[in-house]
Amino acid sequence: MLALARQRVADAGWSNVELVLAAAADFTFPEPVQAAVATFSLAFSPRCDEIVARAAQALAPGGRLAVLGQKLPPTPIAWLRPAIMLALKGFGVTNAIFDRRPWNRIVAAMGRYLEGLCVEQGCFGIVYLATATRGGEAA
Repeated sequence: MLALARQRVADAGWSNVELVLAAAADFTFPEPVQAAVATFSLAFSPRCDEIVARAAQALAPGGRLAVLGQKLPPTPIAWLRPAIMLALKGFGVTNAIFDRRPWNRIVAAMGRYLEGLCVEQGCFGIVYLATATRGGEAA
């Protein structure tokens, strides 16, 4: 997958993108970075809040963190959980991950370490996008 991403970066001619293979909770960001993005990945780490803290610390003033993730459906449509789990099985999502409710820890950590937290939901509340900014003046 990383090779495919590298090819896409090369094909697009992006010189401002660096792809890294590392354990996210132990990764040291090259400080400062203007932005960090996590797409459907943080929920898989039991240390997701530590990853948010590391990313927030590495952001330059005015830098942004965006997290796109999946979560349990809200109570009115909770009966859809078995179908959702079946659909997400191929992506490695398990009941054990959902039972940890990592999205709560991710969003709480973003609110703790960053400013202007905005959380939007889509797909009937099953997908969320959280964005926030590091305080201070932009460089």
